[in-house]
This record gives sequence, C-alpha cells and structure tokens, in this order.
Amino acid sequence: MSTPEPTQDQAQSPEKLAKMAKNAAAREQVRVAYEAKTTARNCLGCGQEFRSEGAHHRMCGRCRSRR
Repeated sequence: MSTPEPTQDQAQSPEKLAKMAKNAAAREQVRVAYEAKTTARNCLGCGQEFRSEGAHHRMCGRCRSRR
C-alpha cells in the first residue's frame, strides 16, 4: 500500500509559507489602518452599516452607484 501523493495545498515549501504569513500580516496592518481612519455609519439610503471616510460620505457604495 503506497502513501497518497500530497496535494498542492499540502506540499508547500517553508519559503512559500513564510511569504504567505508576511502577506497576511501586511493585509491585516492595512485593514487596521483603514478602520482607524474611518467611522462606522449607517447609510442614509438603505440603513446598512458601512465604513465612512468622513462627514461627506453618508451613503454606502451600493446606494451611491444607484444615483
């Protein structure tokens, strides 16, 4: 009985795993910075909560694109 071949997801080099971890950390850092400079607001069009960039930004992207 032979062992099954590792799939592409299972057979990753340590360098690739390190690069993936570094990319994940960078994405998290960007997300935290974005949330720090934005405010959670409710859209005036649909009432759904979204991340607002300031007092001028009161409608979510979906409602803005409909106008």
